[in-house]
Amino acid sequence: MNKCIICDNTIEKDNEEHIIPYALGNKRFTIKSICRKCNSLLGEKIDNESTNNFMAMLVRQNYGIPGHSGGVPNAFAKGKNEKGEDIRVSKDMKPTIVTRDYSDDKHIHIVTSSAEEAIKIAEKKFKRLGLSSLPEEQKQKIRETKSEKYYPTVYYNVSFDLQKINLELIKIAFETMYYQYGEEILAEESILQLKKILYDYLYLDKYDDELIKGKVGRTKEEFDLHLDDAKAALNETVIHVVQAISENNEIKVFIKVEGMFTGAIKIKVSDSSKYASKLYLICYPSGNIIEN
Repeated sequence: MNKCIICDNTIEKDNEEHIIPYALGNKRFTIKSICRKCNSLLGEKIDNESTNNFMAMLVRQNYGIPGHSGGVPNAFAKGKNEKGEDIRVSKDMKPTIVTRDYSDDKHIHIVTSSAEEAIKIAEKKFKRLGLSSLPEEQKQKIRETKSEKYYPTVYYNVSFDLQKINLELIKIAFETMYYQYGEEILAEESILQLKKILYDYLYLDKYDDELIKGKVGRTKEEFDLHLDDAKAALNETVIHVVQAISENNEIKVFIKVEGMFTGAIKIKVSDSSKYASKLYLICYPSGNIIEN
């Protein structure tokens, strides 16, 4: 049986790990050398940030990319009004008030979108207080209460965890190296450092900021692929790019997850002539992987 390339435990059952998360449009760029527990922890502690931050959900919504559950997210679902109160927005961009209530010595105050919803809430509160059902005349007063039209300005907090994005880049690079070169690459010290970074975060909640900063780069001028023509020619809506360039006893892994994040991972190797450079285009919706 194979051993997991992160925790070294035996893999009891085949388990598919998506190198770029499935929810970002990657269907087939996968490996089967990570155990179920590590796969689950990678999804929970790293991939979740990459697939569910506002920018990722916006891209997924725009291109109709579903997650494992089959649903496409609504990036605008949860916002706040000018007072900081919660507002929900439907996929057809209709805002609704999030029901809230509060009480003082004499009254129950309910803010909701309909009189009938207010009655249900009031009934529940009466029962919790050990009181009889809300009187019919009181229900009628609620129905006759003048409603106000409300057109809120909805605000969103657009942020992401840079630490998790760095870890996602490291995960993609580490798994791509194994996908491309197999067991041989695991003998390289720099690859073992990537493995340790992932293991320490998954199982020990440790994050060596200085070590990670030394491996993660944000820009690369020459990594400037214009993919609009390729997408049109291939009839694809999204193309993610992973490129491994092997030279000068170093492998540089450049990663571009379309519309979401880019980065580069530097991996020192003993002899770069043993490792061929390679380019991967991961396509959505076809799921094709174009290798060059």
